[in-house]
Amino acid sequence: MTKKMTANLKHPNKCLGVTSFKFCDRLLRPHLYVGALALFVSWSALGKECSKVFLSPQLGTEISRWEEVSRSGKRLVTENGRLHFNGLMLSAHCTSADWALAWSQSKGSRTYLGATNTGQTATSFSDVGHQRISGSVHLKASENLSLGGRVVHNSIHRNIQSTSEAAGYPEHFQFNDLSLGVRYKQSVNTNLIWQAEYWQGRIFSGQSNVVFPNFAPSTLHLGAGHTREIGLSIGNKLGANDQRWTWSAAIHIRQDRIEEGTPQALYKGSRIVASAVQPEINLRSSQLFAKLNYAF
Repeated sequence: MTKKMTANLKHPNKCLGVTSFKFCDRLLRPHLYVGALALFVSWSALGKECSKVFLSPQLGTEISRWEEVSRSGKRLVTENGRLHFNGLMLSAHCTSADWALAWSQSKGSRTYLGATNTGQTATSFSDVGHQRISGSVHLKASENLSLGGRVVHNSIHRNIQSTSEAAGYPEHFQFNDLSLGVRYKQSVNTNLIWQAEYWQGRIFSGQSNVVFPNFAPSTLHLGAGHTREIGLSIGNKLGANDQRWTWSAAIHIRQDRIEEGTPQALYKGSRIVASAVQPEINLRSSQLFAKLNYAF
C-alpha cells in the first residue's frame, strides 16, 4: 500500500517510527499563536467598533471520504469513515465587519480500499487526524448580507495500518487555501436566526512527509487545487434570563480537490533507488455540529 512508484515492493516489513497526533499539535501551535495575535491586533485597532466578542466551543461528527486518483482517471484508493469533530472559535462582531479565528480537529478512522505495488487488492483502515486553523473577515454589504475572505491552514495526519499482505505507512500532509465567500442571515423571530454561507477558493501547493517501508523518510510535493464549502445553521438564546449565552446547530459540506504532485526520488541511505508521486486527492467532508456562544 504505497504511492505510485517506479519500483515494486513485495511484502515489505512493517514500518517503524510512526508519528503521533501530538507531533501534529506541536506543528500547529506557531500558526495558532500568530493567528491569535493577528486577530487581537485587528480587534484592538478597530477599538469601539467591536462591541461584541464571542468564544464558541463546537462539538459534532464528520462523515469523511478520501480518494486518490491516477492521471488517467483511475481510482487508486478510497477511504470512508465517521470522525469525531470538535473546535473552538473566537469572533468579534463589529459595526462594519465581523472577524473570526477558528481551530478545529476531526479525528478517527476510515476504512481503506486500495492496492499494493504488485497490483493486489488491499483492504485495511487508516487512523486520521485533520486539524484546521482559519482566519476570516466578513464585510457587511447590507443588514443581512456580507462578503468575506478566509485563509485556512490544513494539517492531516494519516496512518495506513499494515495487513498480512503489505505494510502500511504514516503520512503528514500540510497545505493552505484561500477563499472568498458570501453569507446571508435572516431573523425568524425576535431570537431565532438562520444563516447560510458559501466559500470557494484555491488550494496552494503543499507537501506530504511520508515514511515508506524500507525507505528513508521522504517529502512529496502536492499539486495546487480548488476548494468549495457550503454551510447552514440556526441558532437561538440559551436562556431567557441570560443574554450572554446563545446556541446554534450547523451542517457544513466541504470538497477539496488537490492535483497530482511532481515525482520525488526515494532513497536507501544515500542511494536513489526509486521515485514516487502523490496522486490527485479528492477529500469530501460533511460536518454536523452544535456550538455554544458566550459573549463577553
